[in-house]
Amino acid sequence: MGTRRYNIIIIALAVAISFAILISPCNKYRHASSYESFVYPVNKGWGYDILVKDSVFIHQESIPALEGNKPFITKAQAREAASKVISKLKKGESPSFSRSEIERIMLSQ
Repeated sequence: MGTRRYNIIIIALAVAISFAILISPCNKYRHASSYESFVYPVNKGWGYDILVKDSVFIHQESIPALEGNKPFITKAQAREAASKVISKLKKGESPSFSRSEIERIMLSQ
């Protein structure tokens, strides 16, 4: 009976440790207090980087959610997209964009 109980404890610990390892990268970015964006010129347009704790987390040279590799037309569009990404990350959401979100950004500038 002692060996069976020992095996159950070992298995439970292994599962708990595995779970902690799997979720730790997600929590690293969800709870980060230091998000920054950097907007930069690319070929005939603008792109942005999202930095977390001074490391590049997202490097975006083209408009996400649209076909092709076209950059943002204006610096303001890239800045607004980067701002929305940071807002999503702070809420624990996926930083991806839907087509309608991108279209709103493109039309607002």
